[in-house]
Amino acid sequence: MRGDFAQALVALDAMVHTLRGGEARTLPFAELHTGSEKPYRETTLAPGEVITEFAVLAGPWTRRSK
Repeated sequence: MRGDFAQALVALDAMVHTLRGGEARTLPFAELHTGSEKPYRETTLAPGEVITEFAVLAGPWTRRSK
């Protein structure tokens, strides 16, 4: 997993929404990046699959957010 932004999204249990050929998929952000077992691939996205949205659900830390 790469970068501080990615770590924050994992910690917040963010979800990733993707689209490929009209087919939508949702997966936990923690499952987006491959581990060291596949160093030749950075993500678990299929060919032609694009990220359309990152979703972070509201939690107790957002009580005072508008």
